[in-house]
Amino acid sequence: MSLGDRLFRIRRVNLDYLFQIRKPHLSFTKETVSLCLLYAGLLLACLGSLNPWFMWPIGNKFPILCAVLFIIPSLLVAGSMKVNTVYTRRDMYLAWVLFAVLIMFMQFANDRNINAYLVAAFQIPIFYALLCMDAKYLKTFSTLACKAMALLMCVSIPFFYLYLFGFRFPGRSAVFGENLYSFTNYYFFMIDDRFVWDIIPRFHSVFLEPGHLGTATVMLLLTQMGQWRKWYNVVLWFTTVITFSLAAYAFIVAMLFLNSWVHRRKIWAKVAVTVLLVAGIGIGARFYNNGDNLVNNLIMLRLEVDEKTGEMSGNNRVTASFEKEFDSFMTSSDIWFGREMPKGDQGNSGYRVFIYENGLISLLLVVCFYLLVFVKGPDSRAILASLTLVLLAFIVRGYPLWYSNFIPCMAAAYNCFKVQTEERKEE
Repeated sequence: MSLGDRLFRIRRVNLDYLFQIRKPHLSFTKETVSLCLLYAGLLLACLGSLNPWFMWPIGNKFPILCAVLFIIPSLLVAGSMKVNTVYTRRDMYLAWVLFAVLIMFMQFANDRNINAYLVAAFQIPIFYALLCMDAKYLKTFSTLACKAMALLMCVSIPFFYLYLFGFRFPGRSAVFGENLYSFTNYYFFMIDDRFVWDIIPRFHSVFLEPGHLGTATVMLLLTQMGQWRKWYNVVLWFTTVITFSLAAYAFIVAMLFLNSWVHRRKIWAKVAVTVLLVAGIGIGARFYNNGDNLVNNLIMLRLEVDEKTGEMSGNNRVTASFEKEFDSFMTSSDIWFGREMPKGDQGNSGYRVFIYENGLISLLLVVCFYLLVFVKGPDSRAILASLTLVLLAFIVRGYPLWYSNFIPCMAAAYNCFKVQTEERKEE
């Protein structure tokens, strides 16, 4: 055979080599490709839940991008493997079916259009991948999500403080929703126009609200028990503090005590230290500059109880008009399927908004879905701790199916607490 024949000889192509390239220090297998696509899709879904400004043009349609570009290809690549080592769980099919029923029922209860049903349909493969992925990969993804968020904050926070010190950056006006939110967008961070003249505005980076960011960072820290000294977790701690989110601070306190309870540590000494610390900060904030300071204005004053109503000042998740509307709703026949939000009544959040929009049937389906998912966890205390954080987040924010809330809590219930317990036993 001539040299030319050897060079141009047509050989049968083995398609397996398209997914497998091996070098001394580099290995791309189908498993690696599937995992990379899965992590990218879930990370994009978590970011989309928090409404960063660069995803506003697509609005709530981000699940379509996540599913089409990443999740479905990941499922296809994993399905082509001889042994699927990525999506190994078979005990979550019932939970996944219940989620599909839930997400479609919520569209029906809200009388949504065909576009909403389409977006909901693309969430079904995302949750299939999330529920059926091997539990060990939840821990890996949680750490990846923490590092990704920390890297974003490492860029955003310095620019934010340069702005506070007088540096001026090019910006533009940005409006989200029907003039519900108005910002000056400096690209690396945003300033809410309502607080633009404050000495130190609340930090929320590129996301919609400080509370959204603070809740997300606490949920991510929940997955990092015992590793809070890592550089990325330190960044997340600092980010949570400068959001000045009262809800995030409450979540932090709850998370610390739940961590001690899960690991069967004594918590009464920590309770005493926490009470003394909060009291000291409160007294100091009251007297410093006659109470005209950031801590007193944004935190301590919101903890005061109104003598007339008996409610805490910071408990302003709904407007007075919506509160009356919700009381009327609870005694009507709409309680089962929900009711459309009144036009012009904006700025409401929390569990009452979810029940009002979706009804008690949706709430019952959400509860059943969470129980089916979390009951499979390996440690009962970890399950209860994660569900407690989920419940608190639902009461305050009212988004039980947000990826940025659900994924970290699921990861904590399945892996993170268990890993720390095993490490302590080995020591």
